[in-house]
Amino acid sequence: MYGILKRAIQPRKIKLSTFPLLISSLVIAIPMGIVSFPSTSKALCAADKMSGRWENVNTNTRGITAINYIFRCNDVVLCSTDGSCTTGRGTAINVFGSCHPKDCDWGESEIKYNRKSNWRYAIYDQGFAKKVVWLRLKNNGQLRVAVEVDYRDNRKDRTSWYTFNKKN
Repeated sequence: MYGILKRAIQPRKIKLSTFPLLISSLVIAIPMGIVSFPSTSKALCAADKMSGRWENVNTNTRGITAINYIFRCNDVVLCSTDGSCTTGRGTAINVFGSCHPKDCDWGESEIKYNRKSNWRYAIYDQGFAKKVVWLRLKNNGQLRVAVEVDYRDNRKDRTSWYTFNKKN
């Protein structure tokens, strides 16, 4: 019994004369697809309905005029115990505020989401104020946005509400 096991686990010597046969077999098998090598796996990502450009339904707004929702596929989601989740360098928004003669670009900010409330949010620190932009897709396909502004000076904090349509 032990003799069989000992022979099974001992390394075997391969004759050098068998290598040309092995190499020629691989040369034929690889192009035919018979032998394949492992490739990098990639996550499959479902399209995000919020992805794209959104424009405020109120064209005369003095607040947020447009939002670019930038979807990036990321298969790692980290959630804290309070339900706040993030995907690392993943999905982001780029907000534009009403300015003259051209809208002000707030820049890009990473999207986080709260799985308990189903709202997504991004944080902008503009020095004079910290703004949290909350986003949620409504059943009618519009984007509902709330902006909580926490001023760092004497001004009273406020929350503004907006509705956006997707621009195709």
